[in-house]
Amino acid sequence: MTPKKQAAALVAHLKSVATEKRRTGMQNYFTTEQSILGVTTPDLRTIMKAARKELKSADALYVLALGLELVNEGSLEARQLGYELVAGHK
Repeated sequence: MTPKKQAAALVAHLKSVATEKRRTGMQNYFTTEQSILGVTTPDLRTIMKAARKELKSADALYVLALGLELVNEGSLEARQLGYELVAGHK
């Protein structure tokens, strides 16, 4: 799977667990030009944990490319996921 396709799959997963109530609350709290999906922190951590497990044996350049795809996606949660995946890769 390419980083672009994996990023799209991760963003789709983020969107599937997002709620309108959470999105509205986050929009009132965060002042950002990025889109906000409305994903709770526990859901984001669950997705991150699964992605880290999947990427455990991946090449560092692949993880970096995936992180960049997530950062460039434009949503606050995807950006956070991208940063966390890159920072946590060993």
